[in-house]
Amino acid sequence: MRGITEERLKEVFSKLYWSTNDDKELFTALLSECTELNAWQPIDENTPKDRHVLLYGGHVPCCQMFVGHANANWSWEPTHWQELPKDPK
Repeated sequence: MRGITEERLKEVFSKLYWSTNDDKELFTALLSECTELNAWQPIDENTPKDRHVLLYGGHVPCCQMFVGHANANWSWEPTHWQELPKDPK
């Protein structure tokens, strides 16, 4: 899923809204600012080690705390991670 932060949306919209009367140009500019939301990241030195994250290692993702290496009782090695989604309201 792709998206744009509210801050960036306001910035791009306010910059272009007054400079163009072309809705298509405005829409295209906003769409080009969209990025992948909560994308999978490779396991590296930036992987959080202080909280639970989603881990992936070639099968169904699971929620675990990554401490810099695979847990001794895991039968798999994680290759990617992503932040957990926010709790539902």
